[in-house]
Amino acid sequence: MSRGGRLSGCAAWLAPFAALALCGIAGCDSRRPARVRPDVLLLVVDTLRASHLGLYGYPRDTSPALDRLASESTVFDEVVAASSWTLPSVGSLLTSTYPSVHGLTARFENRKVMSIRPGLDSLPQAFRDAGYRTAAVITNPWMNTADHGLQEGFDDYRDMTGASAEAVNALAREILSRDDPAPVFLYLHYMDVHGPYDAVARTGRDLGPVPAAYRRSLTKAEDRALPPYLRRPQLRDLGDYVDAYDHGIRAWDDALAHLVDWLRAEGRIDRVVISVLSDHGEEFLEHGGWNHGKTVYQEQLSIPWILRVPGSPSRRVDDRVVSLIDVAPTLLALAGVPPGSRMSGVDVLAASPDEEPRSILAETGIRLGGVPDESNRAVSIQRGHQKMIVKGSRSFCFDLERDPRELDPIAGEEPCDGAAFAALEAWRRDAVRAAEGLGEASAKELPADQAEALRRLGYGE
Repeated sequence: MSRGGRLSGCAAWLAPFAALALCGIAGCDSRRPARVRPDVLLLVVDTLRASHLGLYGYPRDTSPALDRLASESTVFDEVVAASSWTLPSVGSLLTSTYPSVHGLTARFENRKVMSIRPGLDSLPQAFRDAGYRTAAVITNPWMNTADHGLQEGFDDYRDMTGASAEAVNALAREILSRDDPAPVFLYLHYMDVHGPYDAVARTGRDLGPVPAAYRRSLTKAEDRALPPYLRRPQLRDLGDYVDAYDHGIRAWDDALAHLVDWLRAEGRIDRVVISVLSDHGEEFLEHGGWNHGKTVYQEQLSIPWILRVPGSPSRRVDDRVVSLIDVAPTLLALAGVPPGSRMSGVDVLAASPDEEPRSILAETGIRLGGVPDESNRAVSIQRGHQKMIVKGSRSFCFDLERDPRELDPIAGEEPCDGAAFAALEAWRRDAVRAAEGLGEASAKELPADQAEALRRLGYGE
């Protein structure tokens, strides 16, 4: 995979856009037309792992439209989700805090959802306070359950559970076309890639051969471990399931092509920031499991981030690891909007290449189905190529450069260096400190129809 230049020239390449992006800080009228302040599109593709995209080296034809968009964007090579399932990860995306701080989790067995702790700053609220029109189109039922706080800051929050990417984008075009001079922050959440992997009929394409590593039969244990909602009689071996998943990516990608073509035809493409990413990845038996939500290995945490900024050249950011919590401060900076004081992420476009590697964290304390289960609680800390996973009283360390699949833990009584353990302890202290004064997350009833929608997606099985 070819990798381009590094981030060190970001000040120069942002110069053509600086007059636009810094307008808000300079005191421009917050209700000026979009040509003064950019529209911002945040596209979140649920369950999309980076390693199944052409721009990250995947050999199948899953993402031609996204690959084209990436060719005129900044592509971040190493992006870590804040959690391995949707609810806590999207909470981190929108608040720029880790799940331990924002508190958004679920107790599915008694139909309760924990709300975001009050007092946090949020990405949509920051945009709205700066004069943006804020809207979201949501297709994941976790995003539109009881009043858990994710809706805060949005003027328009649309539930389109079960809708395809084409339907989501049709509504997005309507929102963007409204006769309103205010710039728009629009969050689109897509479910085409998420199980039950039923998009093959919509694409009708040959994506090329499934990689050899996936072309094998399932063992009896692997077949028994397959979640019932994923099981399809026509899918028999591992390659069949991977192929069905990949067709979901292509179905979403086809819709992206139509959206980008529309933005170009309408003359909007050069006055909109486009950020494409995922909330988490997906496992296909890399560590003996399926689906997502239970572990913090790379297949469930490594996500894409493609950021198109008008007037800036394309490049690969391959010299640092970034986090999902960095998205909000970065997008706000591009629009000239200061981040909230409680946001923990950084504007990655302003980072110095000479800075020490950051410790990037992820956590899951909830097993699939939203049931609290300390035996499944896991935390990962990645610092450069070293990654430490802590589960219960045990810790495992990996050298991701030597062992990118995390199959060969570093041996020894103390395999992790002191910096990893220090980062974990600092994170625990910082999480407690950050949550002080925010108030407690409260339990909200999960409506029966939403509980049923979640069961159809495998939650609660």
